[in-house]
Amino acid sequence: EFYIDLVFYNRLLQCFVLIEIKTDKLAHQDIGQLQMYVNYYERVEKQEHENPSIGILLCADKNDAVVKITLP
Repeated sequence: EFYIDLVFYNRLLQCFVLIEIKTDKLAHQDIGQLQMYVNYYERVEKQEHENPSIGILLCADKNDAVVKITLP
């Protein structure tokens, strides 16, 4: 089972805001996990009139190369 840390709904933006918190250094798996949560909300929870969901990953430390290579 998977659980996102925090889920908010922004009424002005009309979209879900998903927040994943990591206490360790960022790994590419963490970005993939957050993307999985965003995909779920896009495909299952979001309604047609709502805007795309936003995923935010908060981590204690990061490697710039991992971030640049993993994200589009």
